[in-house]
Amino acid sequence: MASFWTILVLIYGNSDDELFESKIIFPSLEACRASVEWIYEPIYENYSDTRATCYETDKISSFVRPKPKP
Repeated sequence: MASFWTILVLIYGNSDDELFESKIIFPSLEACRASVEWIYEPIYENYSDTRATCYETDKISSFVRPKPKP
């Protein structure tokens, strides 16, 4: 099974300010989803308009190779 690089896109700001965007790369969709809550919460405390989404790319980050048979 292969894992694909995944990008967490954070968009945040206050309703009357401009929006900011940050991107963090993760080695898998699962790793990105596991990180969203602890990254999102502190930002949301300071910026009322906060969004976080994980986007899986088509670039393989790891691939489990079968073990050769003896």
